[in-house]
Amino acid sequence: MKKYIGIYILLFIIILLGFAYFLKSNIKEKDSSISFYPTCDIEDKDTPYITSGIKEWSEGPRNITVKCIDKDNNCMNKEYTKTFVNDSLVDYITIEDTDGNKKKCYVTTYIDKEQPEIIAKVFKVGEENEKTGAPLATISSREKDKLVTEDIKKNVNGYLNNNNFPNGVYLEVTIKDNQSLNNYSYEELENNNFIMKDKKKYEYSQSSKEELIKEDKMLYPINAEGERKSKITITDGANHTTVFNIEINIDRTAPNTP
Repeated sequence: MKKYIGIYILLFIIILLGFAYFLKSNIKEKDSSISFYPTCDIEDKDTPYITSGIKEWSEGPRNITVKCIDKDNNCMNKEYTKTFVNDSLVDYITIEDTDGNKKKCYVTTYIDKEQPEIIAKVFKVGEENEKTGAPLATISSREKDKLVTEDIKKNVNGYLNNNNFPNGVYLEVTIKDNQSLNNYSYEELENNNFIMKDKKKYEYSQSSKEELIKEDKMLYPINAEGERKSKITITDGANHTTVFNIEINIDRTAPNTP
């Protein structure tokens, strides 16, 4: 029996080596069947999308192209181009390899088709210089294509031409854009000349990941007696401009009596 021990050990070693070889071959075969997802050509480390070189807003359409990179060189196409037409800052292009693996490549598009909106509300000023009560008038620039001066006068004048407004009124201005605000100015007429009262520039820095500013609100006191005319101008990133003219008359002086 002892003389066969060496033969048994040799057979056992041969069986182990054969099993190891089988496992190695099987694992290698499985590794060769693994399919890697394709990747986009430019990955920005600071943002989850490709910058695409576009940083200026427009009304579109825009054609954007990305390259497909695949570890096994199995991309269906080397480049993928897509036409973007809808309002958006970021959208995506789908790339695909021959194994059916797909990936969304997010790209900056900067498309804005809509006009910015101005909403003007007039409030009474209270004894402690606070905004009080419901709005005396609310007018939106989207309600009409023409200027709304006459509507403001019609809705507000009847309330202001008396002593019920000793502290004047507040003009609350809300400006909105579906994508990004750019420039805003508020001017008031003095001696038939517009003088600058307020001005803002809204900037967006892609690298610092700041939010796009889509809405802002300002409050202006109007308490001097007489015709108070204001002009509001707003521009969005795609240079759409909305102009709003408002006239509020305050008359606290009673007419002379004989």
